Amino acid sequence: MGHGKGVTVGVLGSYGGRNVGDEAILTAMLDRVQGARPDARVVVFSRDPEYSRGVRPDVEVVGWEGVTRERTSEHLRRLDVLVLGGGGILYDTEARRYLRLVRDAQGHGVPVFTYAVGAGPLTDEVDRDWVRSTLTDAAAVTVRDEESKLVLEEAGLERPITVT
Repeated sequence: MGHGKGVTVGVLGSYGGRNVGDEAILTAMLDRVQGARPDARVVVFSRDPEYSRGVRPDVEVVGWEGVTRERTSEHLRRLDVLVLGGGGILYDTEARRYLRLVRDAQGHGVPVFTYAVGAGPLTDEVDRDWVRSTLTDAAAVTVRDEESKLVLEEAGLERPITVT
């Protein structure tokens, strides 16, 4: 899957939205990935790829909002792993938008990890179902706080959830 000796790591979250907190989480995550695996190739899935390319010229940036499944699948197929998070992204009406890409990655055999994800409110049954069915198959699920863990448990996610 990866190119050359390194691994290709995809990162999906609320990036490119110009939210200082989300961008700080991305910076910390990239520092950690690149510190642990200097040979890693990082692909950031961004809401505003032009903005993200401007602030992150050291990584590959691809758009995912308003992009067809076929187009995002081209990028997802190249990954060795997809990291979902961090930040508050698993909530009513938004969760399924992110999890659509996660499901697609899983369909290509790409392991998915959540990283310091925030969850809630999560009362919409469609979103709760997407969370249950998609994250059950994640390699690991980590959340940013106890409240998010409780929200995922109340949505019916029956698997280990780690609070970071």
